[in-house]
Amino acid sequence: MLLPAELPLVPLVVSAAIQQVSFHGRIWDAQATGDREQDPIKEVARIVKQFFPVASAIPNAQVDLTKPNVDAGYLMLLRVLHPEIQEKFTDLLEFIPALVAVAPDRLFLDSVLFYVRVKLSEEDPSVVRLVSRLLDILRGDFSLRRAFYPLLHAWREKSHSPATKAGALARWL
Repeated sequence: MLLPAELPLVPLVVSAAIQQVSFHGRIWDAQATGDREQDPIKEVARIVKQFFPVASAIPNAQVDLTKPNVDAGYLMLLRVLHPEIQEKFTDLLEFIPALVAVAPDRLFLDSVLFYVRVKLSEEDPSVVRLVSRLLDILRGDFSLRRAFYPLLHAWREKSHSPATKAGALARWL
């Protein structure tokens, strides 16, 4: 188990690992840096494992949806990102909006949106529902809504035309 003195480090490590891989919403160019993983999530997992090498020491987050807190959210994200645990992100889908509604935290929101942008598809209805709920919850907080710009920009730039899906885009151009 993590020592009680180590638990406050979880939010710092998770958000710092994600911030190292994502700079102002732009994901580093894996081709330019030969020492890093090609997959940004694997790179984050590598960094997380350096700080928390023993997976069994990371406790399960017991989440009470009536009283969500940021520490539990980060602990759950740590369990999703740790390469030896890899819990499913879908387990967080109900918890994230409840947490953001009660205790909005920019670094937590950045971490969640980074994972959504890199690992999940905008074609997944549960992902779209999550982002929609978060945008609705934060409709009055412009500074937190700005965290969505990289994700929405990436989604907007993806083509879902029949030619693209069929792999025939080059012939159409």
